[in-house]
Amino acid sequence: MNDLKRCPVCGGAAVVIHMFDTYDMADYGWDAGCGREKLNDGIHPDIGKAQVKGLWSKEAAIEAWNRRSTGGKDRCK
Repeated sequence: MNDLKRCPVCGGAAVVIHMFDTYDMADYGWDAGCGREKLNDGIHPDIGKAQVKGLWSKEAAIEAWNRRSTGGKDRCK
């Protein structure tokens, strides 16, 4: 399952990225979250609530985001 659910706050598309610093070769893991969260648009009042960070694989980040976006419950489609 590689489909990211939309943001539960604004309905925006979610993104998943690998956080890797090429300067000091630090691997910070995979992050997933709302692509609009960093825009300071007032829709996401709690910075950091619309993302999951530092997971060990892309699949784990997607799974954690999808679980977070439904409040930990699986939604019927």
